[in-house]
Amino acid sequence: MIIVGLTGGIGSGKSTISKYLKKKKIPVFDSDKEVNKIYKNKDKQLLKLVQKFDKNNKIVNKKKHINKKKLGDLVFVDRKKLKLLEKLIFKKLDNSRKKFLQKNKKFRKKIVILDAPLLFERRVNKICNYVILACAPPKIRMGRLLKERSINKKKIKKIISIQMPEKKKQKLSNFIIHTSKGKWYSFKKVDKIIKQITTRANK
Repeated sequence: MIIVGLTGGIGSGKSTISKYLKKKKIPVFDSDKEVNKIYKNKDKQLLKLVQKFDKNNKIVNKKKHINKKKLGDLVFVDRKKLKLLEKLIFKKLDNSRKKFLQKNKKFRKKIVILDAPLLFERRVNKICNYVILACAPPKIRMGRLLKERSINKKKIKKIISIQMPEKKKQKLSNFIIHTSKGKWYSFKKVDKIIKQITTRANK
């Protein structure tokens, strides 16, 4: 089974590529979706940790729902809290990823995608045969985020600052997709890359 990592900084267009791969019936482990599941399922360990942070009872409501925006505003200005939260989330994410790989190996899938924004930062690339990087200039990324998400420039810059620089990611990647050239270009490039990878495997 070929394991392909898909990564890119916030606003890079990675999610658009991930959705396209899903439409092509290629199994995709979507890290962002898995994290959302952890929050949605009211994970006990996560709630306990967040409630420790939440001294003013503004993040967790009576129904045990976590306000992710308020939590983000808190942890992105407190490195210690961010590290504690990430440690818990990534541990659960690693377990889900292992189950995903085991399941698809059992079903004899030829190729799977690991969609992870922090692929290099969390060293997930070590288990990948190939890595695809989605990238775009900072101005385009900023424009996309301001248009698509309810997030301000200050928070975007903070998130970008804790991610690995794009130039470094490019050096570590096998394939690069410049998403600023449009969706049609990106999708054609994805098709070409997947074909190239599977052809190599069949030789």
